[in-house]
Amino acid sequence: MLPSRAIRALCKQIVVTVVKRDDPECAELRKEFAVPFLNSWVVVLDGKGETLASLIGDAAGAGCNKGSVDKFPRNLVRLIRKSLKRAETVEELERRWKKRPQDMEMFEALARRLEEMDAYAKLWQHCQDAVANPFLSQLQRDGCRIRAFTAQASDHTQELSTRKARARFVREGERLLAELAGHPKAAGLVSALFSRGYAHTFDVPGKSARAIARLERASRQVVDGTALKERIRELAEMREKWIARTTEIFQRTAHRTVKSFLAATLGDARAAIKLCSHSPYSEDPKYRQWLQEARRKMERERNRPQAR
Repeated sequence: MLPSRAIRALCKQIVVTVVKRDDPECAELRKEFAVPFLNSWVVVLDGKGETLASLIGDAAGAGCNKGSVDKFPRNLVRLIRKSLKRAETVEELERRWKKRPQDMEMFEALARRLEEMDAYAKLWQHCQDAVANPFLSQLQRDGCRIRAFTAQASDHTQELSTRKARARFVREGERLLAELAGHPKAAGLVSALFSRGYAHTFDVPGKSARAIARLERASRQVVDGTALKERIRELAEMREKWIARTTEIFQRTAHRTVKSFLAATLGDARAAIKLCSHSPYSEDPKYRQWLQEARRKMERERNRPQAR
């Protein structure tokens, strides 16, 4: 990449620094700029050292083939030059909003930039600050509570693979959904709950079915459960689409490991036990949790009374 004409031209105009993943400074930089993934990452600063953009460098070579590799330097330079044209840094957007914290248009401009950068931990904190602002209306504060939760769901620097962490996340999401089902942005809670709370786990159909049952009980305990019932309908529809799509992929694939993985997510306890009992899955805490859940499911099925 470095000998390319586009990169050489860029280096003549701006300071370009490359930090290798195994350099000691890398971990500190990733923390400072809230970099969520271990892929190549690009941070663009202005002359004052403030952040104009933070983006995944791999996007410049989408496709991972010879053609995309050849285009990678030019595409990367194009992304950097586009970022350099921005008039406002993230820090400037933050300062403007903090001067007028009741201005939700300013908050929205900051939130969109942070979402673009995958800086969801920072967005979560700003949402919490907005929730505590007494000058915002209740509708606005509730909207920020929803956005804080969806930011948490999108924040892949957070570890939600353990049983306790995921359970806390699910409890909080279902509580918010029951309370704020009628809010204009409540549909975002449904998507966040399914994608980070129920999906990407062992037995997604079972987990999401139990969640729907919990929410249905909650809908019967409120004065008007109409809005919550609508959110439950959306969740049930999302669940059915996921099952249909995953089942279709399962039936099409011939790869044994992929097939076992998909079967486990669909609730096949035997497939999960077989998959997660061997390396590399047996060495990963996430899949050791799958193994425990699959064994518990097998035990429940053995102890279930047989129909006569």
